[in-house]
Order: sequence, then structure tokens, then C-alpha cells
Amino acid sequence: MSDEKNNATPEADTTKIDLNKKKPADESTDAPTEKIAAPEADSPVAAPRKAEPQKITPQKIAPRKIEPQKARPQQVGPRRVGPPAAEPNKPSHKKWWAALVAAVVVIAAVAAGAYLLIDRTSVEDSPEAQIRTTVESFTRALAAGDLATLRSTSCGDLATFYRDIPDTEFADVHRVSVEQGNIPTVDSIDAIQVTDDTTAIAQVIAHTDANPNDRSPRTFDLSLDGDQWKVCS
Repeated sequence: MSDEKNNATPEADTTKIDLNKKKPADESTDAPTEKIAAPEADSPVAAPRKAEPQKITPQKIAPRKIEPQKARPQQVGPRRVGPPAAEPNKPSHKKWWAALVAAVVVIAAVAAGAYLLIDRTSVEDSPEAQIRTTVESFTRALAAGDLATLRSTSCGDLATFYRDIPDTEFADVHRVSVEQGNIPTVDSIDAIQVTDDTTAIAQVIAHTDANPNDRSPRTFDLSLDGDQWKVCS
């Protein structure tokens, strides 16, 4: 180590630096100095300004030509066409015809009713109608025990029997006949035959309560007494 120190050149000796010696201010150093940028201060924010309304210049609109639109054909459905309304001041001929037809119908109905009434009256006055009425009245009085009607609608020996029998005795006979079920009940009058001007025969279908299923034909002999037909047997 001592040999190396001895062999060193005198230029290699370090100079003594005075640390207390100040460096001249204007002495510049060879090494470049790095500039550090200082942070910029925030610039003041300007207050917002009130925007002035802009004037809009109206634009001129040139007239444009409107093309005519083509009408589309519409599909027309069937319509119910009613009769044309009659003019208020003009009388309708149909009304007159309707009134005339109504009057004819009324007249025809009245005529038909009058004809039926006359025909019914003539039928009721016929000998057959009178005989039917007498047979019905006689059989109803026989079933009810109406002695007065039996006396007024009977003739011959039957009229003598009803005239001579006392009322109380007839009541007993009628009561026994009802109990035995022997009184005939007429179901229908099938035929009436006028033999001459004063006699007639009426054929009926009758049954008794004793034999309700035995419906058999029976006959009534009648005679004209004055203007009234009566049952003789």
C-alpha cells in the first residue's frame, strides 16, 4: 500500500476544498439545472352572461301546388229501399183503397153473421131440433127426479103415469131406481126420424149405472102435442 502512494503522480493529489468559502453568485455550473414547474393557480371563473334572444328572421314559404287526390271507388252494399213517403198535402190512393177494403170486409162479416144467425134460428126451429131438446130435457128430469118436468114433457100412457103418481111415492120409486142403478143415461142422440107430421122416433146410445160399460141403442117414441114434441114411451 505504501508503494502505491509513493508511485502516484503529484497531479493526483486532491486539493483542499474550503467548505466555508461561498461560491460566487454569478458563477455558473456546467451541469444543466432542471426546472420544476410550479402548479398554476386556478384561474378565476367568469360569471355566466345572460344570453340575448336571437331574432329569427321569418322565412318565406313559397306556395306549393297541391295535386288533386284520386277518389277511391267505394264498395256500395245493397240497401233496402222503402216506399217513398207520401206528400203531406196530397191524399194517398192506397189509404183510400185500404179503407174501402176494410169496409167491404166488415160488411161481409156482418152479412155472414146475420146469415149464420138466421140459419141457426131456422135449424133450432126445425122438428129435429125440437125433438132433440125434448129428449135431453126428459132424460135430465128422469135422472134428477124432476116430476114436474116429466109431467110436462111426456104424453100417452107415460104422461098418465106421471100425472097420477103422488109426489112422495114417486120420490121413493126414484130413490130405489137410483140405488139399483136402473135409470138410463143418454150418451148421444144418433138419429131422429120424423115419421109424419105428428110422430117421430129418436135413437140414442145410453147406459145405466149398474152396467156402465154396456152402451146400447135405445129409442124414444115422440108425439107432437100442439106445438111441443113430447115423449110417449
